[in-house]
Amino acid sequence: MESSFLIQILRTLSAAELIALRKWLHSPVHNLRNDVAELMDLLIKALRNGGGLPAKQDLYRQLFPDKPYDNREFNLIITYLTRQTEQFLAFREWQQDEAQQKLYVCRALHKRGLNQLVERDLQALEQKHHTGPHRHGEFFLFEYRLHGEKFAVQNRQQRKNLEQMANGVRGAIQSVSTFFLVEYLRWLCTAESLRSQAPSAMAGALPMTDAVLAYVAQLPAETNPTPVVMYHCYLALTNPEDEANYLRLKELIGRYGRLFPPTECRDLYMIAINFCIRRHNRGDRHYTREAFDWYREALSDNLLLENGVLPHSTYTNIHNLAHLNGEQTWAREFLDRYAPSLPADTRDNIYRYNLATYHFRQGQYDQVLELLQHTDFPDLFMHLDARKMLLRAYFERGEWLALASLLDSFSVFLRRQKRSGYHLENYRNLVHFVRQLLKRGQNAGLAEMIRNTPAVAERDWLLSKV
Repeated sequence: MESSFLIQILRTLSAAELIALRKWLHSPVHNLRNDVAELMDLLIKALRNGGGLPAKQDLYRQLFPDKPYDNREFNLIITYLTRQTEQFLAFREWQQDEAQQKLYVCRALHKRGLNQLVERDLQALEQKHHTGPHRHGEFFLFEYRLHGEKFAVQNRQQRKNLEQMANGVRGAIQSVSTFFLVEYLRWLCTAESLRSQAPSAMAGALPMTDAVLAYVAQLPAETNPTPVVMYHCYLALTNPEDEANYLRLKELIGRYGRLFPPTECRDLYMIAINFCIRRHNRGDRHYTREAFDWYREALSDNLLLENGVLPHSTYTNIHNLAHLNGEQTWAREFLDRYAPSLPADTRDNIYRYNLATYHFRQGQYDQVLELLQHTDFPDLFMHLDARKMLLRAYFERGEWLALASLLDSFSVFLRRQKRSGYHLENYRNLVHFVRQLLKRGQNAGLAEMIRNTPAVAERDWLLSKV
């Protein structure tokens, strides 16, 4: 029962949503089965109490005190209740889209031949639609549907205005074409992002890519801003060597970024940020500042929170970039200000890890040791970075026994990692050279070995000790 789809859905609902669902089930408009509504009452009571769910047999007994348990019948009730719950969720989503509701009303009125009412409502709906701030793919798709409803009404009129109908056809084609271009390019950017992570998974050409790119390349941004923005996002992803693409994208986002809703605008920012990070990783420090500025602007525009939650990787990236740009005061304030927005299940650990990183960069090793002793790490790279900070803290404080123990446990941890790669090799060499440093002390030969080894974490720090 606990693992059923129904219970998984119910556990995601707020108290207000559970109350609304109960009303839905007790309304004969939606549900005519009393056993379905009564089962929901029993489940809501159990969920509110916070304990485990009753067994299926116990629930059945409460529904039907005078009947022996029938597993088939109970499963059928569960199926009906799951279906009603899903319909309730679908209705809630539909309720939030007032424009789509109005369009369905127009469609229903049109089917009943009430064309004057349809024309009135479509005109009001069109005016409201065009006063909205966004011009993304969904805007043009809805505009296309409006043209379709208007054309259907005009086509049923006895005295047709052919010029008006021709304008409607032209408008429908323009809207659906723009929708296609924006959405095609948006998905093309997604494909390119995946290709950079898993080339084999996105191997091969995608249909119509060359034709779409050639067509959008000649469109003026002033009259076609959203497809042109997405086109330059694609260029920035596929041509990170060409700085002109990035500069043009930066200009376009500044001018037209607000034509996209917040979730899609965030994607634009992340494409620009990823371009900057790639250049930063190649040593171009100008782009270190650019990436940080993008993040700070996105924060001020409230674009980075997803359902009120700031992903822990974004939180860590922003903090690291702030330090790299010499913004230590801002970094410290950022940690406290946005800690409440971190995912609840990892909030304390992510905050402590980043706070330890802050103190580590200030050379405040006592605070580092205190924070990391009580911190768990949600991913491998944070775990490795935390061990690196502990290693340096023990060394700088001269805690040689603790350092020796850490080197042993760190070596065992690295050997147990099944994956291979540049990152793990960095840390293996760090452990090796710290051991050599403890044995040999300041040594010109050791310094040369550190310089000539391709993958070494904390290379500059090691060289400062030899």
